[in-house]
Amino acid sequence: MALGPYPEKSWSLSKHREFIECRRKYFFSTFEQWGGWELTAPESKQKAYRLKKLSSLHAFLGTLVHREIAGALRGSLLTLDESLSRIKKSLLKGFDDSIKRAASWEMDPKNVIMFQEVYYQREKWDQEAVTLAVEELLDKARICLNNFMISDSLKLLKIEKCLPIEVEDRFPSFNLNGLKVFSIVDLLFKRSNGSFWIIDWKTGKPDGENDSRQLKLYSMYVSNRYCAKIEDIHCTDEFLLEGEKIDLSFTEEDISVEKQRIIFSNKKMEEYLEDVGLNKPKDVSQFPKKNDDNCHYCQFREICS
Repeated sequence: MALGPYPEKSWSLSKHREFIECRRKYFFSTFEQWGGWELTAPESKQKAYRLKKLSSLHAFLGTLVHREIAGALRGSLLTLDESLSRIKKSLLKGFDDSIKRAASWEMDPKNVIMFQEVYYQREKWDQEAVTLAVEELLDKARICLNNFMISDSLKLLKIEKCLPIEVEDRFPSFNLNGLKVFSIVDLLFKRSNGSFWIIDWKTGKPDGENDSRQLKLYSMYVSNRYCAKIEDIHCTDEFLLEGEKIDLSFTEEDISVEKQRIIFSNKKMEEYLEDVGLNKPKDVSQFPKKNDDNCHYCQFREICS
């Protein structure tokens, strides 16, 4: 199916957070990068697309740790040494891609890794710096995997012999008053009493309200996809770096309030559209940039003027 000149109209918590963080970043990430994967696209769009594909070291590590956890939950034997060996191999490949295959990344940013830290500070990354970074990241992975293996959630899963439900949708979403809302549920379980259990094993630090909102979105998706009552959906955030967890359940009122927040957020986003039906944005000049400390960590800073 041919894609249109503008992205499909949709909402996600990550898109909302970008919108709140900086309107200009939101423009680059949502609109300017669209179609940039085509070799015939304007260079400005190709550049924005490449920059959107940059990976931060810690986000990349989180993906690797999550992959090991998902494999273990689907029945693979998890041994710490073997997991760390696989993670180390992937990290070294990532650095190798980033340092030695920059030209290949330019042509194929979807399949060649480029670490944001390397892209913007290439002169820093000699062999000693790479070795040190890999060691630090492996230490973090070791802590996270150790805490996963001793987590209360994993113990309870084993006691109840819960297996994950395979979420069939490639990009899980639900419809809210005609608006597609993305909610990427990775690890969902059905308990022996018939209730649903969403567990989010996180490698980052707790983020308060945003973590709670994410679980509400997961709950909305599960309720919609599996015709489940909200009271039959339970959520757990496992913060693996700290070895702590938070259990949450929501009421219909909680979900109703969250739906209204989504609708309000979407309306604010629509104020930046020239054509709401087409999801066509206004000119980039109408998306103000926020000059603050976050600019130093933004993947789009190269094209932000």
